[in-house]
Amino acid sequence: MKMSFRRRGERVGFTLVELLVVIAIIGILVGLLLPAVQAAREAARRMQCSNNLKQLGLAALNFESAHKKFPAGIIAPQVLNNPDWVNYPHAGHLIQLLPFLEQNAMFEPWGSSVLLDPAQYTTPFNPATAARRMAWWEYPAILANRNRKITMFICPSDNAESTIVDGSANLGTIFWPSATTTSVSYYWMNGEQPSPVASDLHVTNYLGCAGRWPIDSNFVNLGTINGPIADRYRGVFRTNRQEKIGGVSDGTSNTLLFGEVTADFDNTTRQRLRSFAYSSSPLWTHWNTRSFGGVVYNTSVRDWNFFTSFHAGNIVNWARIDGSVQGIPLSINADAMLALSGVADGDINRDEQ
Repeated sequence: MKMSFRRRGERVGFTLVELLVVIAIIGILVGLLLPAVQAAREAARRMQCSNNLKQLGLAALNFESAHKKFPAGIIAPQVLNNPDWVNYPHAGHLIQLLPFLEQNAMFEPWGSSVLLDPAQYTTPFNPATAARRMAWWEYPAILANRNRKITMFICPSDNAESTIVDGSANLGTIFWPSATTTSVSYYWMNGEQPSPVASDLHVTNYLGCAGRWPIDSNFVNLGTINGPIADRYRGVFRTNRQEKIGGVSDGTSNTLLFGEVTADFDNTTRQRLRSFAYSSSPLWTHWNTRSFGGVVYNTSVRDWNFFTSFHAGNIVNWARIDGSVQGIPLSINADAMLALSGVADGDINRDEQ
């Protein structure tokens, strides 16, 4: 049997140079691999986001099948100076969809506390129903559930829950257009009286599409030119209005239903100031298209009045009425976006580029 012996002084292992070379090679390989891993993770997050919107779209279609119409965008007064505003629940469309998202426990306090039929609010105030026609934050049972998270409402590419700046408890919104101006007033739910809504009001990254303007021009003085333009591109979700699927004459595959939102940011620090609550109003696409004067807005800005996302390439996921989900870049032609916003505008052949 042959035996081998290591000679005295013979070197074993790596030199420092060899070790540094190996480390450098490993670093290069990791550097090449990391972007691919990050891209794969974002692809997975975007797929989950698309699935969330798919579920929302199916819930809206099931609601329409059960009630023969979609839920109202929000049950609230039509204009800011309505003295009867305290007699509205201010319940958004996502709240009304909860039973169709297997969220019956979350919906039960709403369903048992307030009237969620907007037709009940078109007649003169009825004292017999006063106990069920108050603003939702007046009901202890609803307030007790306000901080319960609904995972399906959160886009995994965003961190909407974790980046809200301390002291900025503004988490929900109701759009109240003024009846005497062409501007839109909005009210952020906050921790101040008379709305004791704390900063733990849970958020959503998805809101329904209200179309060109949040409300019909017969309630707002938009003028003889802008008014018809606003009404022409009316979306599915409007204040106190329930759209029927038969009214979507542009076709269900040509009309937007839900889109992604990221809410408001500080213009200097870009810190998150507030996120939308799932009791919110729908959002209109006015600032994702162009002004009434024809000016194309800067859609690269994340703010409360834009449909935006954190997906790579400034892609916003959208659910259409036919149940399909598609990512649309914010660089889409403004007129194409406008055509997709309306349910019955007749513009269905615009180039989506």
